[in-house]
Amino acid sequence: MIHQNEVRDIISEEVPSLRFTLNALPNSVYKYVQNFTDYTKWHIRLGNSKVVKRCFETVERFLTEGDAEVKGAFESVYIYSISRLLESNEPEAVALRNMMGDKMKIEYLRQLTCCQA
Repeated sequence: MIHQNEVRDIISEEVPSLRFTLNALPNSVYKYVQNFTDYTKWHIRLGNSKVVKRCFETVERFLTEGDAEVKGAFESVYIYSISRLLESNEPEAVALRNMMGDKMKIEYLRQLTCCQA
């Protein structure tokens, strides 16, 4: 089980370039997730699918192995934030959705369907 006090270290292992930034942030799982979200969105905009895929794999790990606090942070911050980039039927958005792991897809679809009126 991944606990909130492990999130910074795991993200830093997966994305060493974020280590300094994450270490400078207040000790908050939500701050770490927001920073990781911004990093992912930047690479989505750059079209760097290799990095985005790696980020999505890391998120899948947190959604699979994280405790309730960790899962909640990734669901409410990460998936909510990137969902706007996934909404269209443009080839880029379809490719991004296809990169998502099962847990990430389930949460994305849950948020998508609960918010439609």
